[in-house]
Amino acid sequence: MNKTGRYIERQYLFPYAGMFLNFVLFGINVTLIGATMPLILADFGWSYTTIGTVLAAGSIGYFFSTIICGFLIKKIGPRAVICGGLFIGAASVFFFGSLPFIWLNLPLNFLKGVGIGSVEVTVNYSVVRMERKNENHLMSVVHAAFSIGAVIGPIIIGSILAAGAGWQTVFRLQGIFTAGMALFSLTIPFSRLHPVNEGKAEKISLRRIMGPMLVFSFLTILLYVAVEIGISNWIAEYFTVSFPQTKIGSAFMVSLFWAGLLAGRLLLPFFAKRIALPMQLISLSILTLVSLILSIVASNPVPAATFFVLTGLGCSSIYPLVMTIAGQYFRDHQSFMLGVISSGGGIGAFLYPFVMGAIADAFGLTAGFIFLIACGFLLIGSVLMMAKGQSVIRSR
Repeated sequence: MNKTGRYIERQYLFPYAGMFLNFVLFGINVTLIGATMPLILADFGWSYTTIGTVLAAGSIGYFFSTIICGFLIKKIGPRAVICGGLFIGAASVFFFGSLPFIWLNLPLNFLKGVGIGSVEVTVNYSVVRMERKNENHLMSVVHAAFSIGAVIGPIIIGSILAAGAGWQTVFRLQGIFTAGMALFSLTIPFSRLHPVNEGKAEKISLRRIMGPMLVFSFLTILLYVAVEIGISNWIAEYFTVSFPQTKIGSAFMVSLFWAGLLAGRLLLPFFAKRIALPMQLISLSILTLVSLILSIVASNPVPAATFFVLTGLGCSSIYPLVMTIAGQYFRDHQSFMLGVISSGGGIGAFLYPFVMGAIADAFGLTAGFIFLIACGFLLIGSVLMMAKGQSVIRSR
């Protein structure tokens, strides 16, 4: 907060509102398949491996999009990147599920990932320019918008399905809303963002790319997204299989998990503002792992649901913290560096659904979540190494 008591400069209010709304829609898009997975599996007769492959296609699209958009933002500007990605995403979501053929839905979900990647990089790139040094309020709140979308998305989906509509109707409506967001984003004044002299920066050296901050920021995002998206995509099916008699709706469990993320992203930047950002990362990673383990060993749906909410709380600020720390460090070629780090999320989101589907088919769904726990252990190790690298960041 500055001396006037404002967390954000007045000139950034409209651009920030645009980024916030884009991330709300982003959150809804990410939960679409997870919240409707039981119906998709039943209607199309797909195996866990098949739907895992479809999910992985979206992650591949996201991965390539984050890399490419890091370059494109510098070449054609953030408005063209985010609007182009939104129009691509709108078309892919609208037609998803039209036919049960994997050869149709797989490329459609790939294109959905392309659209999501453009939003991810543009929003992170833009908000870093609005954030004050050593603060994380704006980045955390905008990622809370993602959580808002992930919470209300399954609730809206459940309401539409309860009204008697088919799950394909959900995708048609989301495609229309995404196209509307693309039109709205054309009006966002990106020219107000704080300029960074990327064009005068020295060429990116191999030593700089392979430095500990970039390497472990990349790995942290990769492992974190594997945990976050893994839970979001499979928690509904996990409760359907593990607690078939429970009164807790499986789709509602997706909302509960994201409610934990939302609470953390809204509250932690203010309550933990006196705690160093690397220490926040370490603490949240430990909470994520411990809560996930307790969720899986719980034999009753109520404690399992409670620990999944705490897992969401642990996940909450890991991504925005990494983006804030890395974004404030990599002032040179910032869009490229943030794109590379974001691409780690694409790899994580690709690997986990594919591996999860294979493990679930071979050994059962619980085994897939055990693999997720292993990712949690690796996440803590990566965060510790990132914190060590952060301690030698040059003063600015």
